[in-house]
Amino acid sequence: MTRTAQLLEARTPSSSLERPSRAWLNVEAARHRAVTVNGSYSYMEIFGIDAPVRVSTTHPRIKLLELTGEVQATACVGVIDFAGDRGRVQLNADGEIGTINLKFAAPRFEGALDAKAEVAIRILFPPRYESPFEAIADRPDQFVCRADIAPHVRRRDRDGLVVFVYGLGDPVLRFVSRGVLIIDSTDRLPMPPVHAKRERALHSGRVA
Repeated sequence: MTRTAQLLEARTPSSSLERPSRAWLNVEAARHRAVTVNGSYSYMEIFGIDAPVRVSTTHPRIKLLELTGEVQATACVGVIDFAGDRGRVQLNADGEIGTINLKFAAPRFEGALDAKAEVAIRILFPPRYESPFEAIADRPDQFVCRADIAPHVRRRDRDGLVVFVYGLGDPVLRFVSRGVLIIDSTDRLPMPPVHAKRERALHSGRVA
């Protein structure tokens, strides 16, 4: 591990016989201090930062929780998980497993969020979500909305793309997926197979 000015660099020891090698680096910083992380084959989890965050990595996963400032995250052949309700956020996941998972707990998003993924975008809203959004897919069958707002989502194609919009005014959230784009709400989550089987048994008078 080496430090040059404000740059901290961690690398695998050349003498390590473990392939692939593994290491854990835990960094605690002030909430209002900007953070930049560039990794390769790295799992990252960043939370509780109110300052600008820049993060990029290849292949594994980026988890972003309770970030309220300006956020830019790029996962090359990887997955991004984001949970939050404010900030100016740009997320990009490309490559053969490029996926973005989004979870919003508040009824409105304060700021703006732009998410682009190669394979899939999965979104979880609370009931009666209010912030306007725009969802863009290559084909209409790639868009699925099972949330309670589904009756209010409208299709407006543009420039050869399939565009679905919700709410009034300019979109606060923008989702672009080359693959599937799925929207759920917490009150209408699909029941896991085991729970569904037990529910049917209860209704039929048989309890496993």
